[in-house]
Amino acid sequence: GLRGLVYSKLLIMDKNTIDYELDVSPSMRIVNFDKYDNDTVLSVCKIVGIFLDNAIEEVNKLDEKYIIIEMYDDENNIIISITNIFDNTKDKNSIYKVGFSTKGDGHGYGLSLVKKLINKNKYLQSHHEITDNEFTQILEIKKP
Repeated sequence: GLRGLVYSKLLIMDKNTIDYELDVSPSMRIVNFDKYDNDTVLSVCKIVGIFLDNAIEEVNKLDEKYIIIEMYDDENNIIISITNIFDNTKDKNSIYKVGFSTKGDGHGYGLSLVKKLINKNKYLQSHHEITDNEFTQILEIKKP
C-alpha cells in the first residue's frame, strides 16, 4: 500500500513538473509491515499521504518546485522524511491546530488528523524541522 501511495504521488509530481528525489535505503526493501496491525499500516499510509499532499500543494505555489522523500531504518525505527521548499513568511507554530492553514480557507485539517492518528498509536511519532526555506515532516515508526 505504501509503495502504491508514493508512486501515485510521484505521478502527480511529474504532472505538475515538480522535481523530486526519492531515496529509499536498501534495508527498507525487506521491512515487513505484516508485523504491524492494520490500523498502524493504514495510519502510516494516511500520514504519508497527508505529508506528500501538503508538500505538493506548497511547492506548486513557488517558482522552485522540489520535494525530497527519504525512507530508511535504524535499530529501533523506520523513518519516513518528506522535505519541500516553502515560503517561510507565515507562522508555522500552529500547524497542528484544527483549521489552521497557511493555504487559505477550506484547509487546515490534514496535520491535525496526523496528530490524532499519532496520539492513538503507540508505534508512531512525528515531528517537523524548519530551515530557511525547507520544511521537513518526519514520521517515525517504532519497530515491534
